[in-house]
Amino acid sequence: MTTLRLDDGPMVLPLVRVLKGRDEMSDLDVALDRDYVIRQIQQVVRAITKVLTGRPTAVEVSHAEEAIRDAARAALRVDLEILARMTALSAALMLVSPERIHAYAGLLDAEAAIARASGRAAEADRLVHRAEEVRGQAR
Repeated sequence: MTTLRLDDGPMVLPLVRVLKGRDEMSDLDVALDRDYVIRQIQQVVRAITKVLTGRPTAVEVSHAEEAIRDAARAALRVDLEILARMTALSAALMLVSPERIHAYAGLLDAEAAIARASGRAAEADRLVHRAEEVRGQAR
């Protein structure tokens, strides 16, 4: 095991192969990428929590929706609008890793929570269903 210290504390990365050069970096990149995705989702959860504590204003809803879109672009490296046009299987194939697939499903859940808090129940139900479909594609 290799320990890497980041700004928010130590992160332990299991490196199965300790090879020189590119192979070792790819293991490290995968671990760092996974950590980055998790942090982006945590930021979205904080934004959603603020919206869901009380009656959200239109501005708060807009900020939360923007946070979700920003997190998707940063963590998934794709716009949610593009993924929304795809089947669940196609979206999963594009996202590749189970972590990214679950992150996308989590972002859909967050969008559903905002829609429900804003009184858009039908949209919320559709987003929850989509999240379940996407999760089902994770391997």
